[in-house]
Amino acid sequence: MYEALEKLIDHLEEQATLGYKFRVGDPEKKPLASYRMYFNEIIILENSILATLNESKICFLVHSVLNVMITRDVHFCEHSSRYIQNLIKKSTLISTVSERERIRFFKNLRNRIKGRKQHLIF
Repeated sequence: MYEALEKLIDHLEEQATLGYKFRVGDPEKKPLASYRMYFNEIIILENSILATLNESKICFLVHSVLNVMITRDVHFCEHSSRYIQNLIKKSTLISTVSERERIRFFKNLRNRIKGRKQHLIF
C-alpha cells in the first residue's frame, strides 16, 4: 500500500517539476495538460473539488470517502471559486518554480510515509 503511495508521490513531483501532466509510466512523458501545484502551510482544503466546464462551474463535496454531494448552484460555486482563488494568491507555486520549496514539500511527504511504515514494523 505504501509503495503505491510512494509511486504516486514520485509521479506528482515529476509533474510539478515539469509543469505538465503526463500518463503514469510514459517513458516519453508526453504533455497532456498544464499542471500547477501550490503549497500553503496554514490552510488545508477539505475534500472539495471545483470544476469549470466551458462557462459553468460544478462543485463536488466529498464526505467520508464514499459520499459525494454535487452542486451546480451558481452562488455556491462562485463563492467556492473566489475562496480558492484567494487561497491560491496566498500560497506558493511549487510547480516549475520554487525548487527548494517543492523539494522540501515532497521530502516531508516521504518522511511521513517512512514514519508510518516504521510503526508497522514490530
